[in-house]
Amino acid sequence: SKIEAGRMEVEAHSFDAAAILREAVDTVRPLAARNGNRIEVDISEAISTAYTDSVKFRQCVLNLLSNACKFTKDGAISLKARVSQIDGVEALEVSIHDTGIGMTPAQQASLFKAFVQADASTTRKYGGTGLGLAITQRLVLLMGGAIRVDSEPDVGSVFTFVVPRAFGGVPQPSSERAPPPPADAGSSVKRTALIVDDDSDARELLERLAARMSYDTVVASNGAEAMEMARVVRPDLILLDLHMPVMDGWTVLEKLRADPELSLIPTIVVSVDDDTRNCLALGAEDCFTKPINRVEFERALLSYSKLASGEILIVEDNDDAADLVARAARNIGFTPLRAADAESGLKLLETASVIGVVLDLSLPGMHGFAFLDALRASEKWRSMPVIVFSAQELDETQRAHVESKAQGYHVKSETSPRVVMSEFMSHSGARQTRAFSDEKEKKCAS
Repeated sequence: SKIEAGRMEVEAHSFDAAAILREAVDTVRPLAARNGNRIEVDISEAISTAYTDSVKFRQCVLNLLSNACKFTKDGAISLKARVSQIDGVEALEVSIHDTGIGMTPAQQASLFKAFVQADASTTRKYGGTGLGLAITQRLVLLMGGAIRVDSEPDVGSVFTFVVPRAFGGVPQPSSERAPPPPADAGSSVKRTALIVDDDSDARELLERLAARMSYDTVVASNGAEAMEMARVVRPDLILLDLHMPVMDGWTVLEKLRADPELSLIPTIVVSVDDDTRNCLALGAEDCFTKPINRVEFERALLSYSKLASGEILIVEDNDDAADLVARAARNIGFTPLRAADAESGLKLLETASVIGVVLDLSLPGMHGFAFLDALRASEKWRSMPVIVFSAQELDETQRAHVESKAQGYHVKSETSPRVVMSEFMSHSGARQTRAFSDEKEKKCAS
């Protein structure tokens, strides 16, 4: 793996370590409450600015807190953080103690090995064997630190990791807390992407691409970890491989769709398989085949940043197809309205403040071509953007008809709804934040 080969980089920068710790605690409070647990926090006043990789530091804390909450019922979880030493260098020491099921010496010996299962009864009862412990250990080592565990069956566990406060020995500019970043009304809100892949090189690539689009990232190395992390973090987006140990991506898609609390999280499949049709049918928003087209992939990430607004009309008689387009529309901030036939669509246009239309051609009664003609014959709707999204094969005459009256045409079996919405956004008068416009300008210039 890239970590083991020493090729994965630590992106060190100054940040408020105490704030990261409190944020992680707040993130897992709902999980703790579901199991009747209370959380105690003791963060030393000496914990202030650190200079290391905040994303990796946060991932380690989240993984350990999540496991403590998961394997403890009607008990207590505590997080303690203090400044200590590692090899004579000032370090951050974080300990997470729980009063949960604990572990035997044999279980502790194999704890940090990737994909090692605990006994079957533990897996059945708790739905897994621990979240990302092998990844946690690797990240701690990467940051120049160490991790240990002390545990006793039926008593509880204490996980402690220590990382240098200044990665690479870079001196701290100040012992004071890091000031909050300046407010910028034009910048987008940070969003979180959950990256699920058993290949560390692939995870690291997706992390870099997501970070470029202003996403924070958390990672999982198999489907079981992904489901646990999704319930804890509630990410804004999931990037999912299909072929993984323990639980594959197909099963993850099914479980996400069946969970009311997770079913609305957009999921992009990134896999060597080119099976877009089945992925979309199982609830994926989009599919990319490895090796991915990075420019198009970054556009996909950007499109899920909820940076648009306005009502759009989906004229589609097929319920499943309409749901896919509506979901893609909601994911980027639009409010979708749906008409099951062309006549209903024209009536909706009279009463709703629609900014554009996504149109199927094979409709009951009035077909899509006639809808386009009626739209362009009206002074009111003549310039309204229309993207045709249809399974109907077009001859040259029909294609010329569509091209003369619509802003875009996509075949359902060849294009994801996300691509349709991205094109719609480029033609519509939808509101876009400055951050979105800036990103588009950067891409055009690159």
